[in-house]
Amino acid sequence: MDKMITLSLSHEARKIYDDAWKANEKMLAPGGKLEDIKDWGGKRMGNILRVGGALHVSKYPGSYVKHEIDVDTIRSAVAIGDYLIPHAKVAYGLASENHDLQNAKRVLEWIRSNGLAEFTFNDCHRRFKSSMSTAQEISKVLKLLEERNYVREMKQLDKGVGRPSRFFQVNPMFLEGR
Repeated sequence: MDKMITLSLSHEARKIYDDAWKANEKMLAPGGKLEDIKDWGGKRMGNILRVGGALHVSKYPGSYVKHEIDVDTIRSAVAIGDYLIPHAKVAYGLASENHDLQNAKRVLEWIRSNGLAEFTFNDCHRRFKSSMSTAQEISKVLKLLEERNYVREMKQLDKGVGRPSRFFQVNPMFLEGR
């Protein structure tokens, strides 16, 4: 049975890690590089330690492993963590885009199942307020559907008090199943 060991950072490696931690905190702050992916960014430093541990252990094949991670190893782990930032941003962007596409499919299903040739923004917002709670989310989905020619926003004359409702017309070819 393998014996468990505890790894620690050398004094110099600890300084490098602490500097990386401070830099990570700045990137998580509003306007920072990781602001939009805080879930991932918040776990980044723990992952850097795990990578550092794996790199360290890989240097010592066999049974003897030094218990202290050196400065070069932690620098390499931090570099790997830095390298992964753009990849995480792409992955989170794709996840967000996929979420918008799923919402768009749900709106299309609502249109089709109700045979809607036209609807207002408020109709859509009322129908989906539990899953798309903000008007901004609804707008994003309707813009996506408009870009793909499923719907088009119609100009509407101001007919009285208050803001005029946004009015959408459904592409008849979509309703016909083409």
